Amino acid sequence: AESDYMLKFGLFLHSKFMNILQKRRYSGLQKKKVLKTNPNMQCFALSCQSVYISITMLCCDELDDEERDIQVISALEEILLSSTLPNNSLARNGETILQVANTMVSYTFTPHKTLPTFNDYAHEIILPNFKSSIDELNKCTLEDMSNSQSDRKIVYTLNGSRIDLFAMVPAKTCGIQTRLEFSLSDIVVKEDVKLPIEDGAIKTHYILKKTGTLSFSLDKSRHRDTACIIQNISIQTNCGILYAHWSPITQWFINSAIQRSVALILHYKSLTNHGEKMKLSQSPTKKNKMITNVQICSNDTMINASVTLGSKSVCDVKTKELSVCVSKNVDDAWEKPNVVCDVGETSVNINQTSFDLIQISSLRFSDTIRRASQNEMDAYSKKKKGISHGYDEIVKGKCGTPLVERFEISLGQRTRIDFSPFLHLGKVIEDITTTERSVKEGLAIAGVIKRKPLKERKYQLMDIYFNIPMLDANFLETKSSHLGDCRGILFGKDGRHSLINRWRFHIDDFAVVIKRNTPPDVIQEQICQLDEDKSREYVFGPVIQGGDFTIQISHITCILHPLNIVIPLGDINRLRITGLVYLAALNPETKGLRATQNIYIPVKCHHSHLESCEINSFRTKCGCDYAVPLKSSGIPVK
Repeated sequence: AESDYMLKFGLFLHSKFMNILQKRRYSGLQKKKVLKTNPNMQCFALSCQSVYISITMLCCDELDDEERDIQVISALEEILLSSTLPNNSLARNGETILQVANTMVSYTFTPHKTLPTFNDYAHEIILPNFKSSIDELNKCTLEDMSNSQSDRKIVYTLNGSRIDLFAMVPAKTCGIQTRLEFSLSDIVVKEDVKLPIEDGAIKTHYILKKTGTLSFSLDKSRHRDTACIIQNISIQTNCGILYAHWSPITQWFINSAIQRSVALILHYKSLTNHGEKMKLSQSPTKKNKMITNVQICSNDTMINASVTLGSKSVCDVKTKELSVCVSKNVDDAWEKPNVVCDVGETSVNINQTSFDLIQISSLRFSDTIRRASQNEMDAYSKKKKGISHGYDEIVKGKCGTPLVERFEISLGQRTRIDFSPFLHLGKVIEDITTTERSVKEGLAIAGVIKRKPLKERKYQLMDIYFNIPMLDANFLETKSSHLGDCRGILFGKDGRHSLINRWRFHIDDFAVVIKRNTPPDVIQEQICQLDEDKSREYVFGPVIQGGDFTIQISHITCILHPLNIVIPLGDINRLRITGLVYLAALNPETKGLRATQNIYIPVKCHHSHLESCEINSFRTKCGCDYAVPLKSSGIPVK
């Protein structure tokens, strides 16, 4: 259909190819006769109305079954490509500009069959820990649940209304100074998944939606004093609304698709290397150290993020004016980067209740690393009792200097927390703590990532700061004594106004400071002195959180219903508390402890929301029945 464009493009390539052959053939004496264009610059342009590319891997017999189930479809409209390339070292930097009116990229694949499912651990899950789920298990056969995952195909589609690409390639004498700019308007990333329970119906789930423009830029240059290459990545959004949905299952699918795509690329690349296959572990050697800095900024963009946690919880976050900066030390003195995050007005909702759990005017989070001062190390040495002044037990930089981590959270002028009577805070905290472990364990079981051997962690010197200028905390209750009679309030429009503000705290200038600069041996002695169990001397650790803390509150008012702010329950000014606070568990090598056991936890998918994934239910409309085994030592934390 586009024969004219294809003919012009073919003649263009043919002429360029013949010109290159002539340059190679007539080098030396006849070089001036052949080159009729500008010797310092070569320009070319490409324009076409539409391009459609389809890549199907079903015919590759040498690949695994899962790697063959990949199909990539790309469609582009109204393409304009122009490029200026330097021909020698005297030319200025080359520039390439690409403009695409509409783009569509579709990626179809079958998830790893080795991802952990509920059927894999059915005989282990029926334990006392899951007594409440036995009735639900009896409603559906395990064979149906395992078959739901076998023939599943997932299609990820990326749509964009406009793409603008600008690239600047340096000349040879300019060193490494590369710049790449990329902008995409009106992004939609959706997932089409087959629902085996609903007679094979296909349902669309939106993973990412962005109205407005998303800009990406990359600057690469060489550092003057060192041989390192500095790479700065900037991502910015301009106006519009950004919607994103994440869950552990999404992370599994993304890692699974990336791994198999890399395997396919290496497979076809090996065909050009005289048939020698390349291994996944092979990577190109790097001559220079790469230091990457990332900056993310949302300019007048409303962000709605939905995060699925663990097996039951869903967290919805709405925020504006997000700024994230991740930077590494230029001297490469330590590995951990510095992270600074600034957030504007934000609200957090848990499990889709009718009112938000947290409302804050602004938030600043920073996690930075610095070298310890001489005064800090002198104070650390004084706390040691009869021990040499070495610092082998603490974290050091590559230069051998001890490092201090500064962890700070500062909230804005207004912070409000409403604790709903329907919110099981303990279950939410449990889902938060198990989410990260579930993601890593599922990828390790599927073979997508490799398990890293456990290394002995050293003691990290740390300063922790937490500041809230004004906090209004409310503990709500239902008017009825029967909780089940008022569950309609949970999803009602006026749910909060139908509840009683039973207990309220109003706090001004709340500040917490924790100094973690005590030697580990001294911490063991302090905990043993604080422990009420004197029957034996316990060993705690290996990781102990906490240290010397100070809490300061300028003013606190406590109100208990039916009292009010005029006649409160209590009112305190200038409150200050100092002392020691530690979160410590017994050492796993302590005698008399139970052996580590596997606890099998279901993982909630992102296809269904709260209404289709009730408590103690492992059966969803989408047929997802993922579960992971997590090791539990059964050691409580004091």
